[in-house]
Amino acid sequence: MVETTSITSGTLIAADKVKGADVYNLAGDKLGNVDDIMIDKVSGRAIYAVMSFGGFLGLGEKYHPLPWATLKYDAQKGGYVVNLDKKRLEGAPNYDRGSKFHWTPDYGRKVDTYYGAPEAAEHHENAAKSHRAAAAQHDKGDKAAASKQSDDAHSHSTKAHERSGSAHAKSRD
Repeated sequence: MVETTSITSGTLIAADKVKGADVYNLAGDKLGNVDDIMIDKVSGRAIYAVMSFGGFLGLGEKYHPLPWATLKYDAQKGGYVVNLDKKRLEGAPNYDRGSKFHWTPDYGRKVDTYYGAPEAAEHHENAAKSHRAAAAQHDKGDKAAASKQSDDAHSHSTKAHERSGSAHAKSRD
């Protein structure tokens, strides 16, 4: 409970305030803006910031999901700082503006691996294993076991994200 109380003392921000926030590299160069936030439905934690990058007047613009743990808020800049340069960002997983993009666990693992986000990658792998096991139990007709397996997957998912979130909170301090 102490952690919750200390977090609410002034570091919370509404999602609509994060959208549009500038993203800078360590050299202070503006890389883009936060276009969206992806939140885990079970834990309620922000997992990715989707940054718009490149293009001109919206043409050629790409969206780059960044693991939330890679972002550090800089009060002086009024935006987020990431340890990336434009060249590395150009090779990062991305999708085109206006495309019919659909997030998958495999795509999440690709993003996490590219940025070296082990907690999120661990979550994707364990959740996928648990969901496969639940599906196998369901196929065998054992709905009670499938339900328990699915609950276990969600529990593990929440714990992995809590570890990731607390590690992120400690890195911001």
